[in-house]
Amino acid sequence: MGSYADDMNCAAGCDGGPMRPGRPFPEVGNVILHPFELRELKANGEVELVRPIVPATDHFTKVTPAGGVWPLDDSARRMRCVVGNPGEEFRVLEAWGYRGCSTMDDNHRAFVEYLVDDVRREVTFFTFEEMSKATPEQHIEYPEDWDELDEWEREHIHDKLLNQWWKDIKTCAAETMPKWACRYLLRVEKVRCCRLNELVWRGERSWEELYPDCPAENNPWCWVAVCKPRIVAK
Repeated sequence: MGSYADDMNCAAGCDGGPMRPGRPFPEVGNVILHPFELRELKANGEVELVRPIVPATDHFTKVTPAGGVWPLDDSARRMRCVVGNPGEEFRVLEAWGYRGCSTMDDNHRAFVEYLVDDVRREVTFFTFEEMSKATPEQHIEYPEDWDELDEWEREHIHDKLLNQWWKDIKTCAAETMPKWACRYLLRVEKVRCCRLNELVWRGERSWEELYPDCPAENNPWCWVAVCKPRIVAK
């Protein structure tokens, strides 16, 4: 049986507590969600993801139920939605923070924080070795009297130093999130294509800021994928 570090294996709708290994599922891809998309997902139980179609094309001959399209300039070339086709699943990558790890009474736990809503969560591993390999290496300089401190004082100082270390190096980008830290597994429900001006842009950052190679003034074609969670780790 694999561990949570290998597969995100919580049943959908699980209600809190540390995550433990469970039933496996096939390997899936990753998609980065913007903060406004994460908030929409949490509030509505689904999210509509809009991504530009690259390379850009002006017309399509056909849009299939499976989400494929055929450009007029090359009817033999089928394009695939970058999020996925209906029925496919993917892990969500988001801005995050590593908040340390703990081993006590054979409970090996790592702590993560999701920056979009400040939610903290613990992930449980089978062994200390597994946890050590999965979590980021910490570069912390402890005080000279470290060996003389009691357990409570050490834990307090460790948390303070770790939080400062993480804040200083600023490596909380979504691209750095390991799969064991992901909390959402989404399933693509529907896919369609449309022009950007047919949509109401919901993001805090402008379209040009997120997709500078696909300027809004060109009214680019976009993928629109409706996705719902199949697994939510809490």
